[in-house]
Amino acid sequence: MKGQVLVETVIIFPILIFFLFCIIQIGILFNTYYIVNYASFCGCRAAIVHTQLPDNPVKYANDAVRIVLLSLRTKEVFLSKVTVKFYYPELEVTVMYPLNLIIPIFGEILPYIPIYSSTRLPIEK
Repeated sequence: MKGQVLVETVIIFPILIFFLFCIIQIGILFNTYYIVNYASFCGCRAAIVHTQLPDNPVKYANDAVRIVLLSLRTKEVFLSKVTVKFYYPELEVTVMYPLNLIIPIFGEILPYIPIYSSTRLPIEK
């Protein structure tokens, strides 16, 4: 009976740590989704504002998305993909960001989760 508490702790402790990592990962997932969603909006808005200029508005959309994604402070910002499509009279910007997993076991099985967000806004003259 003296070692019963130690045995129960050894059995339950890894499960509690796993659930703690899952809760933290879900929080990181939601935060990253909101930032990627805002980045797609900023990229779409920047491209719309610069459609009247002779420069390529796709460059401005990419720059705006990268600046917002830099708030995540990870090196995966450079692995993210930005797609700009023109549907006259609308413009759509889609952003894909690879989110790394912090859960120890699943990090080796699935290296990252792709987070997609898309924004479509009308082009005003």
